[in-house]
Amino acid sequence: MNGSLASLALTSGLLLLATVFTSVLAALLERPSPIRLSHWVDEAGGRLLALYEAPRRFEAFRFLLSTCAKISAVGLAVVLARLRPDGLPVSGPLLAVLGVGFLLAVTELVNRRLVRRDPEGALKGLTAAYRMTLVPALPLVALLAP
Repeated sequence: MNGSLASLALTSGLLLLATVFTSVLAALLERPSPIRLSHWVDEAGGRLLALYEAPRRFEAFRFLLSTCAKISAVGLAVVLARLRPDGLPVSGPLLAVLGVGFLLAVTELVNRRLVRRDPEGALKGLTAAYRMTLVPALPLVALLAP
């Protein structure tokens, strides 16, 4: 594998993880009832609680997570399109779009299952991930919701 191909493969792997990760985080903040979110942030405390108590900023954070999920999916399709599969009757860009579409469909099914079965448990299990994501997002949240 040459350097360029290895770089594209690594980038596509990272974008795949980012797409799934941010999609799940965004879905868990968008779909549960406000009561469930309120219980979760009360238990989580800290910056997450402070963010939740400022509704405009909390909405900005949810918007950023959702937007990052969409942008990373587009980026993944672009990178995958550059990985031209040899010997396949389908073009690279078409294969990339189909692959990312399949990934998004599977991720959506997982999101719905998490929200339906145990949204509070999923939120609790991902509290550290939300905290990690919030730190770099805070400057953008402040810009979007001063």
